[in-house]
Amino acid sequence: MASVRKQIVAMGGGSFSVEPEGSRLDAYVLELSGKPRPKICFLPTASGDAAVYITKFYEAFGERAQATHLGLFGRPRTDMEAVLTGQDIIYVGGGNTANMLAVWRVHGVDRILREAWERGVILTGVSAGMICWFEAGVTDSFGPLAALRDAEGDAWDGIALEYTHPQTGGALLPTMACWVQMLRPGDRLKAHRHTGSAVYYVVQGAGETIIDGCRYAWGRGDIVALPSWALHEHANLSERDPAILFSIQDRPVLEALGLYREEAFTENGGHQAVTSSFKA
Repeated sequence: MASVRKQIVAMGGGSFSVEPEGSRLDAYVLELSGKPRPKICFLPTASGDAAVYITKFYEAFGERAQATHLGLFGRPRTDMEAVLTGQDIIYVGGGNTANMLAVWRVHGVDRILREAWERGVILTGVSAGMICWFEAGVTDSFGPLAALRDAEGDAWDGIALEYTHPQTGGALLPTMACWVQMLRPGDRLKAHRHTGSAVYYVVQGAGETIIDGCRYAWGRGDIVALPSWALHEHANLSERDPAILFSIQDRPVLEALGLYREEAFTENGGHQAVTSSFKA
């Protein structure tokens, strides 16, 4: 039985998004498949599934390949694994690397991509779509947060930034919001609760989150799910390094319906009594 050829083509720049006359690197990737019209799927996660970026992809590949894309903002497809592992090429677009990796982890895309590679699917991409194939690298994904390290911050959320839609100035999607927050070394935030639910991805650091009295310890790569109206507080257990959390929240839809509420915990200096610890 012939061994599967595993290939990754990492591109630092260029590609269809900035070379409207055609990219030689893109043409090279298509040729690697050995097929006249290979199946190619675009992952625009790092750009927040930007519509203009997706349109450029189809303009570049629509006639040369069987092109499709997989969006992860909004309601994700239930057949993601079948879609990705059934391709000849998976092309990852540029944007914010940290956000992309966090969203992939939430939906299991990182695992699926490795399986696709094991099956011989060619993996490629530019910028964030290049660095994602390495164990470590240099990124500017945390630039705004690093600049705010000495800011006062919020007692309940630390240093928090929301990613907004470039045209509307509102949330990225009508029903979902994306946040990134930094807990400075030794930070122990105060407890509060809100009607919105959230899923946190630990991008960097080690700490714990107390949810309704239960302690959940976390480290890089972990995911913490927060139910609606649950008391919660985050803590960075490192005295040297900041912790960074990325979150997806349903706050926009609740605000649109007039159902969003927040409430601070005022007892014990704003901190809950820990009554149990989660064991994985």
